[in-house]
Amino acid sequence: MESVWVMTLFLHWSLSGAWRFRLQGGDDVVADSGSDVTLLCSLKSYNLSVSTVDMEVMWTRPDLNNRVVHHYKNKTDQTGDQDPSYRGRTSLFIEELHQGNTSLLLKKVQWSDQGVYKCGVQGKDATVQLTVEDIGTAPEILVLSTDVSGVISLLCETTGWKFEPEVLWLGSEGNNSLLYKHSGRINVSSIITVQKTETNCCTCVVQEGEQRMETSFNVSGVGTHPEIREWYTDNSGDNSGGVHLLCEIEGWWPEAELQWLDSRRTELYSVPEQTHGDRVVHHITVYRNEDNIYYCRVKQHPMMETHIYIFGHRFIQMKYVIIGILGTGVVVTLVGTFIFLKCRAKGQKDSLH
Repeated sequence: MESVWVMTLFLHWSLSGAWRFRLQGGDDVVADSGSDVTLLCSLKSYNLSVSTVDMEVMWTRPDLNNRVVHHYKNKTDQTGDQDPSYRGRTSLFIEELHQGNTSLLLKKVQWSDQGVYKCGVQGKDATVQLTVEDIGTAPEILVLSTDVSGVISLLCETTGWKFEPEVLWLGSEGNNSLLYKHSGRINVSSIITVQKTETNCCTCVVQEGEQRMETSFNVSGVGTHPEIREWYTDNSGDNSGGVHLLCEIEGWWPEAELQWLDSRRTELYSVPEQTHGDRVVHHITVYRNEDNIYYCRVKQHPMMETHIYIFGHRFIQMKYVIIGILGTGVVVTLVGTFIFLKCRAKGQKDSLH
């Protein structure tokens, strides 16, 4: 009689939905573009597998307004509400549904697949993060050079690709394209020369398969090349043995920053001074180093730089400064003593008369 009561209670729990189970998601996944990946998810009860053959399984993208990735219901795949970008690329492991395996197989992973995936079964859900690791960087546009006539050279660069991407300029033709590898990844750069006109906008596009990224750059904000000059022109340096330098740019918008570097490309402290809104000036006092070369560059566009070589004789070594000061002091003292003694002797002579 007791066994009958236990069986009745079990059936009551099952029919009332009180039967407890949990949905277990897998670890986050890192995949290469073009590969196939499995996003793990399984239904269990007290660590035992539960058949999901007759259950509804829904994979969605909560980070994209719950876009439907894969829908299984009534023992068949439902494609009517599936997002078009996933059609033909997703499937469940049908032969393992009776073991509670609701994992998703995603084929030919692409850049747009990166994000959060949610597995939903019987009101339970679990999430898995998918990262597409081999996607390269978004294109970056840097100014290489500019001149007074308004001719500007631009560099578009993208790095870290597994497969070679195509780099192109919208409305223009790039030149001097260069492809090189670093740590097994592909980096591509393209150079273009443009005239500063009313159009003022250049766009660089990087495309590999269905992955496409672009960056636009307004050339109207490009200013002058950094110009270096000395504060003093009397070839004297200063008493500390240093030489005063000034670096100046003009016409950059948004406002650009300047950096001073030594021959080892170590950044040096400088005193910034801005005047007239779009004119930026940095002052610095430099001292003798290995080769006496100093660089000034635009921080946002590090290839826009100028260097200066300071001849060794321009630096006054401190020991000579000290010797000069002491020597001058001795001379002044001797002259003063001589004058004092001469005046004293003359005074004594006058007193005798």
